[in-house]
Parts: sequence; C-alpha cells; structure tokens
Amino acid sequence: MKGFPVGFSRDTYKLIIQNPEIWRKLGNTLWIVIVGTLLNVITTVMVAYPLSRDEMPFKRGLMRKLAE
Repeated sequence: MKGFPVGFSRDTYKLIIQNPEIWRKLGNTLWIVIVGTLLNVITTVMVAYPLSRDEMPFKRGLMRKLAE
C-alpha cells in the first residue's frame, strides 16, 4: 500500500531536537501555560474567598450574576 512508512527512522526527531527555534517555541509555550495558570488560580481564589463569607454585602446578587 502506498503512503505507509516502510521502516522506522529517528532522523526527523534528531533534526527537530537540533533546531534551536523549537526550543524557543517550547519555552514560550511553557511560560504562557505556567503564568496563565498562576494568574487564573490567583484570580479564582480572590473571587471565591469573599463569596464564601456569609457577611459579604451583595453576595446573593453577585452569585446570581456569576451563575449566569
């Protein structure tokens, strides 16, 4: 059948690993994921903690707005 590989070769993987641009892009991706996750967790905690307190003013209306 045409289109199927005949054997296994690591040549392509060697070319990818040797390319410095791939490492820069991987670093950018990791930076975005780590910083984005940290910002998301911090924002979620800053919003969730006050909403967990019974004495927070306007809690009921704010919870309704967030649940929409």
